[in-house]
Amino acid sequence: MPTCPRCTDTSQAPLALEAHETHGVPFEACPGCEGVLIAQRKLVPMLESMIQSWGHEIDPDHHIEAVSDAEVDVACPSCRSPMTRFGYMGMDLVQLDRCSACELLWTDAEELAVVSVLFARTRRRTTMRQQQREDAYRERDRRFSIMMQRQRIRGHLGLRGQIIEGVLEAITEL
Repeated sequence: MPTCPRCTDTSQAPLALEAHETHGVPFEACPGCEGVLIAQRKLVPMLESMIQSWGHEIDPDHHIEAVSDAEVDVACPSCRSPMTRFGYMGMDLVQLDRCSACELLWTDAEELAVVSVLFARTRRRTTMRQQQREDAYRERDRRFSIMMQRQRIRGHLGLRGQIIEGVLEAITEL
């Protein structure tokens, strides 16, 4: 059974990680420090399940403080090999520990909280950009439709169509 890489102390035995599941995503957690061991491929599904209820409340421009890292090398709870530290999303706001051999991630409780906010913020920004693109496409289609209507009027009415078009342009500019 894997043990916590943070709660290992020479005066007491390391704490065994406990198996948990959230929305069908399995992970193991330390009952002492609440750190989480999760398969790397399961991190995104876990984050998605975490932000389902509160992700829409995230301000995408809110400043996030960097999580202080213990900067202590962590041994993989599964194979005991040294884990590699890396910045989540290529940023130094939060450092996660990864075992390349086991493809496992260790996150301290505070790290997981910040990662979930960063993930929710990224999703929120992506959704906002998609909405802006859709709005721009709708506006482009609306303008194209108006242009086509003007061309049809011009074709059917000749000189009268041009006069009507001038009136329509004056009205739309108001």
